[in-house]
Amino acid sequence: MRYFVWVTLLVLLVAGVIGWLTKPIWLSSYLTSKLNVPVSIGSISVGTTQTTIGDFSIRNVHRYKARKALAAQTTTISYEIKKLFGAVCEIDEIVLDGVFFSVEFDQPPALKNNWTHIIQNMPKPTHREKEVLIRTLLIQNLTVEIRNFGQMGSVTTKRIGEIALHDIDSKEGFPTKELIHEIFGGADILDYLENILQPIKAAPNLLRPFGL
Repeated sequence: MRYFVWVTLLVLLVAGVIGWLTKPIWLSSYLTSKLNVPVSIGSISVGTTQTTIGDFSIRNVHRYKARKALAAQTTTISYEIKKLFGAVCEIDEIVLDGVFFSVEFDQPPALKNNWTHIIQNMPKPTHREKEVLIRTLLIQNLTVEIRNFGQMGSVTTKRIGEIALHDIDSKEGFPTKELIHEIFGGADILDYLENILQPIKAAPNLLRPFGL
């Protein structure tokens, strides 16, 4: 199964929060260095069982029209401290609300897009990372914007109220097919859209947190 990129990024958020990073500017800087792409965070509220992140966003590559490649108005991460530091880093629930996800193709019918470039520019980890298990992932109020699909200048927008996924394991990978089916139903573009995320498969270690 292929990995879905923004879940990878959310796991990195957890890794930063668990450390000594308690201010938005510090966590933004940390994630920017790890992902090699500008990341911004509006606010962070850290608790013993839950962390809430406001206005998380990843800037798009400059050549593309959308300013942000990914954004979430609120990200709520629920956990038990002892599970985070177990043999497997287990996260009880991640809830994303007000999510924007942009995919822009370079030129049809090529599959290269903004996320191809973002993933290729990510630095590779220098050591083996810990396995991660996300028990529940809720994506609420999702907007997916796809540009240049089929022809230059085209814009396709899909809006979904809620998607729920369970037991996402960094060892097995993210259920990309399930998520795409939830968003686009039985449309003919399912197989094509799945290939959008093919570059993520080359970076499975990014689903694991750093330094835990």
